[in-house]
Amino acid sequence: MIAWYDAARLRLARLSRDGVGEPTLIGHASGYQPPPNLIPGAKPKEWIVAWRDFEAGQHEGFVARAECK
Repeated sequence: MIAWYDAARLRLARLSRDGVGEPTLIGHASGYQPPPNLIPGAKPKEWIVAWRDFEAGQHEGFVARAECK
């Protein structure tokens, strides 16, 4: 898996020998933020994505659990 920012959108896609798969929208991030963190979850095909956003003058941390089909 790979996670990246596309403008203000956080995207997640499968990465294989064939290249990058179809991206999925996971979340939003305003302004310049550090790269998202991506780690395997507890179950097969499960991933945990963490990222930071900036809103109303405050940094906010977000975490999402994604399951691949």
